[in-house]
Amino acid sequence: ELGRPLFLMYGTLLGYYRQGDFIPGDDDFDCGYVSDETDPIAVKEETKRLIIELIRGGFTISFNRKGRLFRIQLEREATDGFHLDVRPLWFQDGRVWLHNHCSFEATREDFLPAVEGELRGERVLVPRDTEKFLRNHYGPNWKVPDPGFQYYLSEIDPAILENLSRALITVREYKELAERVRREVGEQPPAGRLVSVGSQDLYPLDQFLA
Repeated sequence: ELGRPLFLMYGTLLGYYRQGDFIPGDDDFDCGYVSDETDPIAVKEETKRLIIELIRGGFTISFNRKGRLFRIQLEREATDGFHLDVRPLWFQDGRVWLHNHCSFEATREDFLPAVEGELRGERVLVPRDTEKFLRNHYGPNWKVPDPGFQYYLSEIDPAILENLSRALITVREYKELAERVRREVGEQPPAGRLVSVGSQDLYPLDQFLA
């Protein structure tokens, strides 16, 4: 309905493409979509508009203390523990930009139209050139399982990190968005909720523990 094909990304895509299943021990489900915007501020504003519509449709939307948009859960009270980590990506200056810290030379055609596949009997979409994404994100040895793999931010161009950080939502922006949700959507079912871990007191912790 929102015109954004949602395709597998990051570790979920890596497991799907490399072994046709989830990577053992992977604890999240990563997916993403291509933004129509071409700079991080505009991407953030577009994402806010999408979030409003998702909440209106009954989804609970949340994000972490860094302000990275966004996590989506189906249940209004978000008690089942299942969620998707959704990441917008955009094209700017001949490069694709992806949180948390990835940017490389690419075009929209490297990702769209997304290609249909199957994961555990369910229809999924993947980027058009999956290998290009995985090679640039995980390095030349992406095909070889490495349980100790990790990123080192110190090795990433600070200019890339700075540009990506501009797409993070601030606490002030969250409060403005929450007010917009209240004003435009309301709080009655089937409307979902907007939740920011970064704007809440983490104590008591019970409400955040599965």
